[in-house]
Amino acid sequence: MATSLVYDRKRFDTRVFNTSGAHIPPGGLGCFSAVYRPDSGEMKVTVKVCSRFVAPGGEPVPATVSSNFNRAFETKVPEYWNNRFRFVCTRRGFEGIVVNPSFEVVQSSLADAHYDLKIVNLERGNICVRKGEDPAVTASADPKWDPFRSKLSAQFQLVAIQADTLTKARNLLAAIDQPVVIAVDTRPGNTLLSFAAMERLRSHAADIPHVIVGRKRPKLTITGPGMDGAAVAKQIGAVLGRFGFSGDITYRSAGPAGLVTMTLDPRQIADSRARIEGNVAQFPQFAQYAVVHEFGHMLGLPDEYMCCGTNTVAIMATHGLAAKSAAEQGALEGNTTTKQQDFSSGIAQTQEEFIKLCAAFAVPAPPFGRANQSLMSAGHRFLSAHAVTVAHALWRMTRNYFEPRDWRIDLLKA
Repeated sequence: MATSLVYDRKRFDTRVFNTSGAHIPPGGLGCFSAVYRPDSGEMKVTVKVCSRFVAPGGEPVPATVSSNFNRAFETKVPEYWNNRFRFVCTRRGFEGIVVNPSFEVVQSSLADAHYDLKIVNLERGNICVRKGEDPAVTASADPKWDPFRSKLSAQFQLVAIQADTLTKARNLLAAIDQPVVIAVDTRPGNTLLSFAAMERLRSHAADIPHVIVGRKRPKLTITGPGMDGAAVAKQIGAVLGRFGFSGDITYRSAGPAGLVTMTLDPRQIADSRARIEGNVAQFPQFAQYAVVHEFGHMLGLPDEYMCCGTNTVAIMATHGLAAKSAAEQGALEGNTTTKQQDFSSGIAQTQEEFIKLCAAFAVPAPPFGRANQSLMSAGHRFLSAHAVTVAHALWRMTRNYFEPRDWRIDLLKA
């Protein structure tokens, strides 16, 4: 990403920067345009969509139905995405530059759209936002096929504009029911935890009280590696405490080499499951709007409930985000809790390039493989990593002035 920086501040302040059409992030997923005005500090990010509505029997979809969907999509995106993060320039001579991105969805003709948006009036269906045909698509009878696949395509259900509480609750309950496994390096002089392991701990510390509803103190068992594993387990418990975990912890030894396992009390999980699934409407904190999540894909963000690919872990290790060990490889590639899609080459490329962007803009990569509260997993929580593809577009527009490292991502509201 290195460039020759040749222009000065005075010229910069008078410019209007734009993406000169569509911007597709390096991973090949996502498509949007952007305009940045230094005089106001505003960066407008636009996704243009051409919405086509399809009923089960091919009958026309009422105009009220289509207009309601479009209106909700156009409203929910800025409601959730605006004022979440900003970009601060750290380059000497350009002090005081702060970029505030805002987001919009705009209806467009198919020829001018970034996305051919197929809205399906079915209870369930396939969602695809990847360029080109899916590997599984072999015939026009497949419900994902349509004649505009040369255009970036996305498929939504009509209910995507409604808060789906039960799906998120089930995903998070399934995740919290499974032990969390992280790799540790107990060799003298080495760092105990990688950045990837720290992020999984940070997420777990937040997810436990979110899922264990009521006033109960969560009960957690941490098992460390080997006969002296309890000492390592106590170190992990201390890290969880620094991340805000408050509960009762039991420490044990005799775990597998190089790994620490954390298990919640199964009776507490069963109690929460019964309370939540029995009256899920009373727990709005478990809601997720599918359109808000899918908009993240339109910006080029991968699904975080997918496990890490082998190359993804290698890239994380290369950039210092993960340890170069078999234990780390196993912990990051496995320990999944959500039904996985086929790990296609397209998914792998998107994930790998996303990790490179996280490294370029010096933000932690999210914990892949387990359903959690993140927007690109099962919830609405924003992470600094969710800004990297937009930061990449900003850098591309201003690359005659800055390197990627000259832009700092500030998370304003999680």
